Amino acid sequence: MTYDQSESESVRRSTPRARPSHEAPTPMRNRTLTTTAALVVASLVPLALSAPVAQAAAEPAVPYDFNGDGLIDLAVGAPGATVAGQAGAGAVSVVHGGSTGLKSAQHKLITENSNAIPGTAEAGDAFGSALASADLNRDGYADLVVGVPGEDTDYGDTDGGTVLVVWGSASGLSGGRIITEEHRADSDRDGQSVATGDFNDDGHADVAVGSTGFIEGLVINGPFTKTGELVGYYGSGLNFSDTYGVGHLSAGDVTGTGHDNLVVHGRTDDGRAISRLHDTRLGNFSFWSQYLPPGYTSAVGDIDGDGHGDIVIGNHREVSGDPEGAKGGKITVVYGGPGPGHHPRAGRHHPGHRRRAQRRRDRRRLRLQRLAR
Repeated sequence: MTYDQSESESVRRSTPRARPSHEAPTPMRNRTLTTTAALVVASLVPLALSAPVAQAAAEPAVPYDFNGDGLIDLAVGAPGATVAGQAGAGAVSVVHGGSTGLKSAQHKLITENSNAIPGTAEAGDAFGSALASADLNRDGYADLVVGVPGEDTDYGDTDGGTVLVVWGSASGLSGGRIITEEHRADSDRDGQSVATGDFNDDGHADVAVGSTGFIEGLVINGPFTKTGELVGYYGSGLNFSDTYGVGHLSAGDVTGTGHDNLVVHGRTDDGRAISRLHDTRLGNFSFWSQYLPPGYTSAVGDIDGDGHGDIVIGNHREVSGDPEGAKGGKITVVYGGPGPGHHPRAGRHHPGHRRRAQRRRDRRRLRLQRLAR
């Protein structure tokens, strides 16, 4: 287990219900494969790598089964889509699964102009930039979490971003609600990355949100309802580049502890990839982190059938753009195992990370002081 004892800002509205146990670490194995950049992206898209949400008393639907028929459906984000003449407003296309595969002849298009979906399609909203799924209200139908990072909030925050849930039902996805607070002053581009999982080990599916700003990582606590108050949230500054923020999130039980770990991807100030594994049972989850092989995207699933989630990390860049990249790009598999897990990079900062992290902390403290005046 590796503890990052550096100072980091956090925000919390509710306290996670459990703390991590301190088992002895077990090394993780990793394997790197070099391939074309196109294959890197394609290898991380299939939903088969999505880890199941932790089960509680009632049996929830599996992720992406939006109509509860026991078959996985497909949701594809098109954040650059033009909607009602608004360029880049964004859309999500949904295709239901069938007994012989996807029902490709039928699909449903969801936008902010769709009936009972919060908001209005506007230029640059980028609806559908990030997607995740879980049965958030435990009604037997999987719900869809949609990131809208270009949304201008009602509080005058340009590109403040928002995250909404579209509810599953017997007829598929319909209706929704916003689950982020639009007046948050500690982040921008909320929803540029999202993930679902039981992050605080209470048996309910939660939603993780990535953004830019000085609170880049947020966990919104479940359970969720269609109209009731949200349970609460907590978040952390993760010391990534202010420009890029948290670019991608994935989740799954990598360490066999029964709750989901959060895989977080960001960048350094000069654009190089950073990947870390976080234990989000801590209110400020930046205090427990392990470095992973650097990459820009990932998926979690049990590849080797040992009952632990494994992490597939993609780095599409050439060495000229990122020293950790490869010609044609590469994927790296980090195998999960019992205990908190360990990776050779755990406990070590990449060259220059400490200096850059200190500069970012200094800037964030100044912002907090201005906000407090």
